[in-house]
Amino acid sequence: MTKKTTVGEFTFADGVVSGPAEYMRERGSERLDRILRDDDAVFNAGARLGGKSAETLVLVSLQTDYAGWKGLRSLVDTCRVLTLGTGHVVDKAAWLREWGVTSIADLPTEAR
Repeated sequence: MTKKTTVGEFTFADGVVSGPAEYMRERGSERLDRILRDDDAVFNAGARLGGKSAETLVLVSLQTDYAGWKGLRSLVDTCRVLTLGTGHVVDKAAWLREWGVTSIADLPTEAR
């Protein structure tokens, strides 16, 4: 019997991690590399707390990063303009790229 572990959108089975294809292409490998380098805060915090398998902790880290990735993509895709409290309309996607926004927390309060 194959052991299968699932957390959110991600699954670990037969030594293979799978998840949403676009995320895995864009960020999945990078996230897994960070875990292997012992440079992933989510995985490391879970490991210190104990009680969960390494497979589960990998999936929790991926799911956490995926949520942020998906949320930011949704923000860019669905909200093309904003005023930033100035009355001036700007292209939100261009603004986000220009300022290197990687997290909703990076946005000014007026843009949230």
